[in-house]
Amino acid sequence: MEEEDYSSLLRHISTPLDIIETKELSQRISESIRSLPLKERIVFVLQVQHGLSYREIADSVCCPLGTVMSRLDRARRILRDKLKDYIV
Repeated sequence: MEEEDYSSLLRHISTPLDIIETKELSQRISESIRSLPLKERIVFVLQVQHGLSYREIADSVCCPLGTVMSRLDRARRILRDKLKDYIV
């Protein structure tokens, strides 16, 4: 997470335990994204953090649109599995 995103989260937290849990979750999300296979991580970051469309990602990484879609799906499945303890 970017520092400004983290700061905005902290403004809505009321207890020290909330702060610790938020930091832990933030670290876990960052670690999980970094652990993605490179091709999946690239398309995930381009889509989620940079807001690129599927077509823009496909053009950026020089691969078919369907490949971008499957890589994003795979990245989401991996992250969902890694973060299942935090998902309600």
